[in-house]
Amino acid sequence: MDKRFKDAIRRHNKNKLKSLDEPIYLEGGSETTLLTLLDTIPHTQNQVDDWEELQDYLEEDPKGVFAREHIKNHLEVNFRAIALRRLARQSWKDMSIEWGITISTLSSFYRRYVDKQK
Repeated sequence: MDKRFKDAIRRHNKNKLKSLDEPIYLEGGSETTLLTLLDTIPHTQNQVDDWEELQDYLEEDPKGVFAREHIKNHLEVNFRAIALRRLARQSWKDMSIEWGITISTLSSFYRRYVDKQK
């Protein structure tokens, strides 16, 4: 029973989503994040164009769909605001401090909105 429980915990943790802001400890004791590591990967012009197009579309939000839903009592905290900050590489922690909303509330709202659009 003990081994089965440990196996289940390992499988559960293996499939768990990780935050790009979560610290990663490297050899030698240095610390970084996935977001920082992603910045070191060269991007093709097509990828850069796609990101810029996405950012432009979010900023324009022609039909207002990205700003329609918001976190309760925080009209300014909608999918559009969160997505634009994430594209600009702002951390969940910084957004949490700025808006006074927990990281889990922000990220859950963001994920629910994305999942609903699928």
